[in-house]
Amino acid sequence: MDNKINISRHNFEKLGAQYKKADNVNIEKEIIENINCYWFNKTDIKPKNKIIIYLHGGCFVLGSINSHQALVSHF
Repeated sequence: MDNKINISRHNFEKLGAQYKKADNVNIEKEIIENINCYWFNKTDIKPKNKIIIYLHGGCFVLGSINSHQALVSHF
């Protein structure tokens, strides 16, 4: 079973490489309460006092910044 999960994780991570991240977005990592968090900011727009919180799902088994950063960069 563990091997199936590892194979699924590996294949899921490769999905993120199929799409290009938005060119006008910077991604910065920040650790908040021991959780890896990432800020996505457009380079041509000043941040405002509003944010979107995106949780990619995956039941804490599949997915990461690598599999989802291109998708989120286009929000």
